[in-house]
Amino acid sequence: NDLEQTVCYFEQSIAYYRSIDDRFYLAYLLKEFGVFYFTLAQPDKSAPLIKQSLDLRRQSGDLIGLADSVGAMGWIAYNLGCYHDAEAHWQESNQLLRKLRAPHMLAVHQYQLAWLALFNHGDLASVRSLAADIRTVALNLNERQSTFRMLILFGILAGLNEEYDAGHQFFQQIEALNSSYFPFT
Repeated sequence: NDLEQTVCYFEQSIAYYRSIDDRFYLAYLLKEFGVFYFTLAQPDKSAPLIKQSLDLRRQSGDLIGLADSVGAMGWIAYNLGCYHDAEAHWQESNQLLRKLRAPHMLAVHQYQLAWLALFNHGDLASVRSLAADIRTVALNLNERQSTFRMLILFGILAGLNEEYDAGHQFFQQIEALNSSYFPFT
């Protein structure tokens, strides 16, 4: 909970990985530092860090990391109201992950497309389909982040369909998972 100390540790770690020219972990730290600023609603600090991470990952060929950084850029664009850019970033990250056959990461990134389908396109059938895909991965891998995201989507869909008891049950499950795990939502 000490923001100044957190920033200090990030900056020290980034300086260290620059000094030893470890681009893999430098890219990882830059992305995480950008996400840190994103959670503090500071896109002016977040975007340049994630962009640096994205560039390093493109150069190094770390495609899973690249998909992660591209996805993070999508969230920044989305929160700035640049929905077309967000969708382009998220489609790129999904294409990379499909090529790599990384089901866990794909499930995490499908949430982004579900978010667009729900709030920007009103395409509830696509949201339900993407949520079902996320559920499959979450159950097969017992993966907490995907479980959390899947429950959010099914909870919102239940509410929109006036299935309030079902919606309440989904959100009780989210609460049981400790919702602080995923602070963005």
